[in-house]
Amino acid sequence: MVLLGILLVILLFTISHIIKLFRTKNPNKKLAYTVGSISIVLAAVLIPLFGLFIGTPWRTIKLFAPDIAFLTHCVVGVLGVYGVAAVILISVKSRKQV
Repeated sequence: MVLLGILLVILLFTISHIIKLFRTKNPNKKLAYTVGSISIVLAAVLIPLFGLFIGTPWRTIKLFAPDIAFLTHCVVGVLGVYGVAAVILISVKSRKQV
């Protein structure tokens, strides 16, 4: 239940931030690049860290707790898509301004 709440909060943050990046003419590039890069790194490292903290292999988590594995994959997907979208969007907006 907690992971579902975290997923919803991350999803709402992602949607609101992407909308904000679309609407502003001069977005804060440093902040967007930093948050996007951190999201990409967190998406890449989340599953191995999850297995490390629990002390079980990811395959065991997928077999015995498929709901947790699915929600974790959803969080990783949302973070990855958000990070890539933020970095690409800022790159495109900065090229249009020049």
